[in-house]
Amino acid sequence: KSKWRTWFSKCLDVTHEGFLSLKDDVQMRDTFEDLHHIEAKQRKALSEIIDKWWRDYIFQGRTGKITEQEFVDLLVKEYAEDQTKFHDMIRKLLGDIFITFDIDHDGYLSEEEFMKAWKSFGHDDTGHLKIHFDEFKHEQHDKILLKHLKEEWLDYLCSNDPTKGKVVTHAFELGVDLPKK
Repeated sequence: KSKWRTWFSKCLDVTHEGFLSLKDDVQMRDTFEDLHHIEAKQRKALSEIIDKWWRDYIFQGRTGKITEQEFVDLLVKEYAEDQTKFHDMIRKLLGDIFITFDIDHDGYLSEEEFMKAWKSFGHDDTGHLKIHFDEFKHEQHDKILLKHLKEEWLDYLCSNDPTKGKVVTHAFELGVDLPKK
């Protein structure tokens, strides 16, 4: 539960309002598209992909404001009902968003892609983001292998073992955090 609360408060609550709403989706999406200088023609298709991600995985049919407790309660319920189905959903959630961040579609995130992805979620401390990138990057390619990133986040979000997802946990401890209002 604590990892899901951290994910909510330090990642998904893009507007820093203490709840999730369409505003978080729009701010994340618009920032991502602006940082990548996405042209109007491509912007519509990318907007649809990002909006679908928020709608299908984060909001899951809910409308209006979603509190942290409501968000965590839904995850607890889904996890308790069917852990395999829950893991599959989280795996797909991660795969869908990470492939979107991979602008050049090479199966890796460059430092620039990584920074822009985090910045789209409201993180702007490039020093902390650089440290976090270095912890993830593949030594031979100087990039982050999407498969590795997805597995680390899957461990963070799905494992009861506190030693799993250590790189993600360290990022939040380090201060890869949302700026306070």
